Amino acid sequence: MNDRAFVNKLEAVGEPVFKMAYWLLKDNQQAKDIVQETYLKLWEGRTKYESYINLRQIALKIGRNLCIDHYRKTKKWTMEAVGTSLSVDTLSQQHQLEMQDTQEMITAVINQLPASQRTIMYLSGIEQLTTKEIASITSLSENNIRVTLSRARMAIRKAIKNANS
Repeated sequence: MNDRAFVNKLEAVGEPVFKMAYWLLKDNQQAKDIVQETYLKLWEGRTKYESYINLRQIALKIGRNLCIDHYRKTKKWTMEAVGTSLSVDTLSQQHQLEMQDTQEMITAVINQLPASQRTIMYLSGIEQLTTKEIASITSLSENNIRVTLSRARMAIRKAIKNANS
């Protein structure tokens, strides 16, 4: 593969890496830096990575590791649950407030989850990756991915149930 073809592949993985980094770090500039560092690492290892079929998985794994490195350096880790946007026309203001409260509660619960659960929730829920793809990115077993995702969802359900009680 020539350099131009590899650059085209790189450009295709930038957006998913940015979304993941922004979701994990909640800092636009840091997310852009993570994308650039991911590009750099992929470019430096292009002879090794050009034979990979799914460069996106490799890029997400590199980006995830860079986010973890950033977290370790700054000890700052925030995330927000991604919710649906609601229009005033379709829902009453009361219902919108209830939905906003629920979203804020879910955000708070997600912020308290261990980093591995947050990452797996992001890759599964937002990036829509399969368990196998998440396993290759996180270097965890598929069973571990399912268990971790289940525990994270259980924690969120429990928090909602406790709040509604």
